[in-house]
Amino acid sequence: DDDMGSASGSAHLYIAEPAALPGITRVAGSDRYLTAVEASRKAFPYGASVVVLATGENWPDALGGSALAGAVRGPILLTRGSSLPPEVAEEIMRLGATRVYVLGGTVAVSTAVEDALVALMGRQDVVRLAGDSRYETAEAVADETIAHLGTRYGRAVFVATGADFPDATAAAPVAAYAAWPVLLAAPDATDVYRPPLALRAIILGGPSAVTQVTEDALAAEYGPTHVERLYGEDRYATAAAVAQYGYDYCMTWHGVGLASGTA
Repeated sequence: DDDMGSASGSAHLYIAEPAALPGITRVAGSDRYLTAVEASRKAFPYGASVVVLATGENWPDALGGSALAGAVRGPILLTRGSSLPPEVAEEIMRLGATRVYVLGGTVAVSTAVEDALVALMGRQDVVRLAGDSRYETAEAVADETIAHLGTRYGRAVFVATGADFPDATAAAPVAAYAAWPVLLAAPDATDVYRPPLALRAIILGGPSAVTQVTEDALAAEYGPTHVERLYGEDRYATAAAVAQYGYDYCMTWHGVGLASGTA
């Protein structure tokens, strides 16, 4: 807007901020840790009693924790391996959390982070779920999820490759909604953990992700009619198939979450 009638005769240019596209909200922070904090604020504006905390330096524990987060109705927050970001500590306090589950061993989340949480909340309110590998940590998380649910457990598990993140990412919303644990399979694994109460397994991704050897082993364990595979021609099509499965399972939704498929 040029104001040529001002006393000085100078021109003033006013540029409006671009309006957000209707129906589209970006949830973001300056890094992965603060993006997780923003997601927590968006999803839990009035607080949450339990927080699931995982390293932000690798993906398996955070994605494996999605069902636990759904079961306890709390957010997943991320931490640096060696230190707890102050903004994450502040978010835990804002939520009013009375328990924090720390996922993974001390290589993933150091004792320094655990000590900071204990100083923040007290020893009895910090619980570490860990195994000797990403696969065993996923087992420990599955057991805790099922124990928390009790008779509400739906008797199903997801099985995703432990070598890459996209399929477990796609299943995370459904896992959180249904509180079905996400178990991880090594290449050609024949010994994928079966929680004692689980009755069926849903494999995520095609045979290049979870091989036919593993599917056959799961079919022998659960019975062939209790094992199914959700997949597409690539990670994006697999995510679409998982989303459709969640919708068919009677998930209600008011929108879609869109995330990068490359990191």
